[in-house]
Amino acid sequence: MEATDRNGRGRSVELDGRRINAVSPMHLGESKMLHSLWKEHQQQQHQSVVNSGELNSSKEDDSERKLKMMLEKYQNQVKLQQRFPQPLQSKAPPKNNVQKVESFATSQQSVSNYSTRGLSGSCSADQQEGQLGVNGNQRMPNNQKLIQSLREENLYLKRENDTTKKKLMKLQQIESAYERIEKDYETLLRDKERQESLEKSALVQMEIHLKRIMSEKESLQDRLDHIILPNMQAMEKIGQLNMVLAEIIPQNKELMAVKERQKMELDAQNATLEEQRTHIAMLEKALSNAQERLSKREKVFLKLNNWEDKSYKFIDHLMFLNHLIAYSLICIIFQICEELSAAAERANHLQRLLHDTLLDKQTRDEAHAHERTQWEIETTQLKMQLNKDSSQNGSLKRLIGGRLSLDTGDETISGLRRTMLCKDERITQLERTIVDLQSKVSLIIEHMLFYLLTVRKLHDETERKKCALDALSEDLESKIKRLEDEKLEKTIVCRIQLNINVFLLMLLKDHRIAVLTGEREKLGNLLEVGKEQEGESALGMQRMEEIRQKIQERKRKGRIGATGG
Repeated sequence: MEATDRNGRGRSVELDGRRINAVSPMHLGESKMLHSLWKEHQQQQHQSVVNSGELNSSKEDDSERKLKMMLEKYQNQVKLQQRFPQPLQSKAPPKNNVQKVESFATSQQSVSNYSTRGLSGSCSADQQEGQLGVNGNQRMPNNQKLIQSLREENLYLKRENDTTKKKLMKLQQIESAYERIEKDYETLLRDKERQESLEKSALVQMEIHLKRIMSEKESLQDRLDHIILPNMQAMEKIGQLNMVLAEIIPQNKELMAVKERQKMELDAQNATLEEQRTHIAMLEKALSNAQERLSKREKVFLKLNNWEDKSYKFIDHLMFLNHLIAYSLICIIFQICEELSAAAERANHLQRLLHDTLLDKQTRDEAHAHERTQWEIETTQLKMQLNKDSSQNGSLKRLIGGRLSLDTGDETISGLRRTMLCKDERITQLERTIVDLQSKVSLIIEHMLFYLLTVRKLHDETERKKCALDALSEDLESKIKRLEDEKLEKTIVCRIQLNINVFLLMLLKDHRIAVLTGEREKLGNLLEVGKEQEGESALGMQRMEEIRQKIQERKRKGRIGATGG
């Protein structure tokens, strides 16, 4: 009987332990589902933390849709497990014939019952061991076997108790996770409600802002209509100023080019005139030197009355010098005349250039008129486009009745403001250009007047120089004639004096033989001095020739530079 009781107790303990271990598969599935839901919720929280700065309605709708899908899946699985519990319970151990598995609350009660039963079993085992010791040594081996089996069962039950405790801890964690999920879901619902309220307030504000923008747009359109009229007048004035500029600018350029050319020619002429002045000064110095030499030689000639042949040679030499001086002066005058004729040719060339520039101006005026017609056509096209844009804006006002996006409104307003600013800047630029053009026109007129005055002054100076050169040439011719007359008179006087002296010498020949011998010696010395002076005069003539060649080379270089410029 005791053995049967022990076996019955052992079986009951095993059944209790298996009941404790045999957690219902429905609860296991629910725990797995809760674990998976908890993981998904953590992932969603992480994603929401990452994307917290971007509050878009599409992402919030996706999160709500995912939560609804997860809850629907969970409800469907719970319903399926409640409808079909038998195939899940058939996996229980067949030895104990466990057909039903209790729920999670009954499993906790079974664990507590098992602990009380384990204590009562251990007490009964101790009592049985005491009774066995009293009965005798016959049942000792059976009692030891029972004790060993009970110990093994006790160890097994302790292990199972530990596993059940761990499972209970896991279930508690799952419950806390589920509660946390519910709290997060409630917070999400609150956030959604708050977001919907914010969206509604934002929509109201956007509608108010759109109304204000539409009113501003209408006011700006009115301002544009008021501004376009004076702008068109300003454009017409600008077109006229452009025409005037197109006429004045090429004229200014041509006049500046002509001015530069004339300046270069005047510089070249001034350089040549300065060279001629220096050359004339050198010739005057040479004339003065020659006159001094002539006076000296005349004195010598008066002393050498006896030597008639030498006096004739000396006079011929002086005549040659005078002819050379006259020839050099005539050459200088001819060169000056050639330069003046070249200046006249240049003036004719400048007149031809002015005629060509006038023809170019006429062609440019025609091209400008053609361009102006094209510009007027383009302006009319732009006006048509502006009218179309204004009509399109009015149709858009009528079409937009409900909601309008804030971006399009801002873009239109910003575009209108930009156009307004561009037009204001254009108007200011045109006013500045008008002022600059007026100042430039005044400066061009002043330059032209100054240029005309300078041209007149230069013309007057050239005429004055021509008159001065004519006067110089006449003075030189008169001087040459006077010198020739003086030379003829001197030659005649010298011949008369020579004849008188010869006659006196013939009479006083006998009386002055001794004197003539002494005078011959003196005359020999004087002849040597005269030869030396003749050598010096020949060197002076060579130097004059070299100076004249240098002057001609300089004039040639000046002409080449003027023609090249």
